[in-house]
Amino acid sequence: MNSNQIVSDAELIRRYKGGDARAFERLVQRYNRPLTGYLRRMITDRIAADDLFQETFLKVVKALPRYREDGKFSSWLFGIANHVAIDYLRKQKRIKSHMKTDTIEKNDEEPVEYEDVNSPLPDQEFDRSELKTLLKQAVGKLPVEQKQVLLLRQYSGMSFKEIAEKVNCPLNTVLGRMRYALINLKKIMQSEFGDYHVM
Repeated sequence: MNSNQIVSDAELIRRYKGGDARAFERLVQRYNRPLTGYLRRMITDRIAADDLFQETFLKVVKALPRYREDGKFSSWLFGIANHVAIDYLRKQKRIKSHMKTDTIEKNDEEPVEYEDVNSPLPDQEFDRSELKTLLKQAVGKLPVEQKQVLLLRQYSGMSFKEIAEKVNCPLNTVLGRMRYALINLKKIMQSEFGDYHVM
């Protein structure tokens, strides 16, 4: 096989189950950046987020023998990371302080169109050094449910339907949270950082 050929997640998992420890190391390396980015923005405490990265992969190791290829590994992985992050926030008693009653969330059952949420916060905005720090601060101010959906969409590559399954919410609720995460993010950026525009 060509050494430059990208080995699929499924193949790496099969190799790991067959006794190849290096295959698992490649999986960790492959998801290091997106998973670290997701956890650090969900938790904001860098050291704690890095600990949760390790915890996530410990759970993956324990669960891999029962893993079935009925979906994307990346979705399964981020589902585990999401549970780890939310459990951490609950233990830190941060959920109540972040989950402020948001009148905008009361209308979760109103129809939301995909185009309302599908092209926000372009990837290149995260990569522009001028905005990177400001965006991180602004995202950290979002209610947990909104931040959760926005970051899963940004870092995991999951569809909104997949995110809805992972967070155990109706699809329309997830779409609503994404939409209002973007509205609130824009308001935060404008109110706190003046002329910066993210969308």
